Amino acid sequence: EWLVLRENVNKPACLRVEFSPNTNYKPLILAIAKALIEISTNKPFEQCYQEDDRDWALSSQTPMEMADDGSGSAFEYRNGEPTRVSLNRTRRSVRDDNDEKQSTSQPRALFPKSTAHSTAGVGSGGTNTQNDSNREHNNILVSGYNLNRTFVSRGHQLGVFGYNDEDELTYLNRIPKLKSKDGTVLEPSKLQLHSADTQLLIMDDRMNDRIYNMDLETGKMIDEYKVGEDISIRNIAPRSKYSQVTNEQLVVGVNDRGVFSIDPRVNTANKLAEQAFYKTKVDMSSVATTGEGYISTASDNGDIRLFNKIQKNYCKTLLPGLGTPVTYIDVTEDGNWLLATTKTFLIVFNLNMGRPERNGFNTRMGKEKPTPLLLKISPADRVKYNITQVHFTPARFNTGTQVNCVEEFITTSTGEWIVTWDFTKVKRGILSSYRIKGTYGNVVQDLFRHNYKDQIVVAQDDDIFNSKIQITR
Repeated sequence: EWLVLRENVNKPACLRVEFSPNTNYKPLILAIAKALIEISTNKPFEQCYQEDDRDWALSSQTPMEMADDGSGSAFEYRNGEPTRVSLNRTRRSVRDDNDEKQSTSQPRALFPKSTAHSTAGVGSGGTNTQNDSNREHNNILVSGYNLNRTFVSRGHQLGVFGYNDEDELTYLNRIPKLKSKDGTVLEPSKLQLHSADTQLLIMDDRMNDRIYNMDLETGKMIDEYKVGEDISIRNIAPRSKYSQVTNEQLVVGVNDRGVFSIDPRVNTANKLAEQAFYKTKVDMSSVATTGEGYISTASDNGDIRLFNKIQKNYCKTLLPGLGTPVTYIDVTEDGNWLLATTKTFLIVFNLNMGRPERNGFNTRMGKEKPTPLLLKISPADRVKYNITQVHFTPARFNTGTQVNCVEEFITTSTGEWIVTWDFTKVKRGILSSYRIKGTYGNVVQDLFRHNYKDQIVVAQDDDIFNSKIQITR
């Protein structure tokens, strides 16, 4: 519903209101009345109030912050459904919480100015001589499982980083120009460490029918893999959850037709090993694997498919989408939980079917399909941290191959904010168990350092650093 407030005919202020069923409108109208003086000055404002067991947030946006609908000044109101949080908790000062809104605890590691591309404008005191639209930025981050190395791509460059004795990220080296064997300059759209972290698989959207394999010792391409004529490769994953710590060669891929595996050892030009292609387009966009090698895929329409084998008709479970594209999926090593990323919320599925050996990968779930758990930033926190737009980067579980290492946390980011959920509490239905931490810069990607559940590696447009999170139970 729209409520139009007019000071005069030429300057209306429009309010869009989203009501839950059985909403009592009186507290809302009171909050609007309190805000009218502030909106008349064209300044952003916020109002938070509580009625019964519901928390509400009312905030304004300037016309530039909203889609241009021709209505003039506007502000948007949303209630706290479906996630409820305590305003007593969210009202605390950001500066009072040493795990929130602070600069990172570790020094930042940059591409050195002397070695960066001339248009990158990076490094301490670096200047940019071209328009921002022409600058290159960090765009893909991967962290090693075997070797203590982290890699970040920046246009056609690749930066290599390690850790010093204080566990701080330090710059080691860079590859100034990624090239294929025929000399084509590559701009990675996907990176994946391979063969015990000694090789790096690279995809470039401009050549989406192949995967390039680079030797990390020499920095040179040693091979490229195609699946077949006119068969694209949209995304890839290790053959099993932690197979990149071994010399496993198989890789899983997806495209608009289905899921398949690639075996570099196949003695033909095309390296297709297994396939489960559909007759009609399914637009698979993301793929993840379990420790057993079971495969989960996500599609542009949000559908999630669970396979126990890459063969036709071996999709054991189809989880229907929620009407929004899934941009990334992750799955626990045991295959009992799946995490899906969308633009504005995360989805968690419990795939276990009552016994450890039965889950949605090896047993058809049918009527036992789980109710998805939706993880969102609450309206009150969006007001508190001035998060006007939510656009989550790929959400991931913490990883670990040491004894007794299990998934306990989830990390993602939006804008300058890193958001971490306590997965152990999420599994118990406590969906508001998250922390928000500011980084004072746009976060491109973030992920857990392998075997360190309290350290997150963060790539910003021009920086890369590791940030420690506070673990409290």
